[in-house]
Amino acid sequence: MIVRTVLVLISLISATALYSQQKRSSSKKPQMIYGDACYADAVVLPHSDNDSAYVDVLLRCNMASLVFSKVNSYTENRGNYYAALNLSIEARDAIGVVRQRVRYSDTVFMAAYENLADSTSYHYGSVRLALASGSYTIAIDESSGSANMFQKIILPKVNIPKGTQTNGGQISCTFATAISKEYDTLVPIVFNGQLRFPVERIAILATVPRQEFATYDVWIRQQPYQDDDIRWWSGVTIRTSAAVSGVQIKPLNTTTYVVDTSVINSRTLVIPILGNELVPGRYLLTIVADGKRDTLRYPFTVQWESMPYALRSLSYALEVLAYICPEETLDSLQSGDDALQRESLMDWWRKQDRSYGTAHNERMTEYYRRVDRASYDYATLKEQDGAFTDRGKVYILYGAPTKVERKSDKTGQAIETWIYNNSVKTLFVFNADKSGSYKLITVQPLKK
Repeated sequence: MIVRTVLVLISLISATALYSQQKRSSSKKPQMIYGDACYADAVVLPHSDNDSAYVDVLLRCNMASLVFSKVNSYTENRGNYYAALNLSIEARDAIGVVRQRVRYSDTVFMAAYENLADSTSYHYGSVRLALASGSYTIAIDESSGSANMFQKIILPKVNIPKGTQTNGGQISCTFATAISKEYDTLVPIVFNGQLRFPVERIAILATVPRQEFATYDVWIRQQPYQDDDIRWWSGVTIRTSAAVSGVQIKPLNTTTYVVDTSVINSRTLVIPILGNELVPGRYLLTIVADGKRDTLRYPFTVQWESMPYALRSLSYALEVLAYICPEETLDSLQSGDDALQRESLMDWWRKQDRSYGTAHNERMTEYYRRVDRASYDYATLKEQDGAFTDRGKVYILYGAPTKVERKSDKTGQAIETWIYNNSVKTLFVFNADKSGSYKLITVQPLKK
């Protein structure tokens, strides 16, 4: 909705030209990878024993990945469909010995059948482990043998320092969204130890050696791109500081934690970050306590979980740009090696972005999400990629119509009319041929 008007303004063809323009054929369809079925994270929490800690393993499972069955009991009022969720969580020490294994079991209910495939809904859960100081590998796996589409999750190593340990090295971190400006209420970003894009006000919860009243210098540096990376903004470096006079993170519920600053001598450092500069890529977090030489490190990636499918293939992303990019410019974008083409593509989109300077390009995101939708919704047996059909072209340029009317002509062929009562103010009529392909036959401006 936000970008519909913008896309109309950047469209380089009019509705009349759209009718006569020859469309390109697709050589590649985008791959359907839209996030994982389940994510997990580990939050290290204080323990009364200085050489131990609680570890909350947080779970975020996509509802569309669960296998639901019809509820047969008339007395069940939690929903009409249910799915059993059974996960095994184990923690192995540095030499591979299983120190703790627990099972997470729950029954998930849904009220309506049409909601079963909702990929935007998640089930949240958590289990608590009690572990001694040391380094642990935490793995989460589906344990019931059902058809749920889970892949085994192995989290970044969880490091719990001893009470008197002060040396540097790799530490444990968890990313959270700050609900308030005071950073006193946090919602963990359950994403396998990584950070989701886009982000704004976030907090990094770092498990540091126990030091009272310490001030830390903090750096977040973007690492060099690799050959297969999409070149977003590069050279991102964030420098800040964080101080702790004792802070404790306590669970408020399954998805929310509160910060208690009245606790003295805690291992948790809360680092506030304005993350609007962070783009997808690899980063290294380094923390140095004031007056110390030992450096604490945490490598992580910023990943775009809901990245449009069409943007994941460079050749496809460039191909579908033909609707709004002049041919000469598009030829220029497609020249050079893959690395240069990625940089050129991102640079072209940055010039179209009115919020230039922010990491998230809303206009680009909306365009490629429309391509995704058109690619699958308007495909036919003859035209396997709906993004290159007449209906797909209209949808990509103008978004969803206000109203769709369907009827048949005298020969029995289907006629589909798209009416835009918004700022587009246009009526498009499509006629289906014998092969089932819809052709644009009428473009008519609506009276204002």
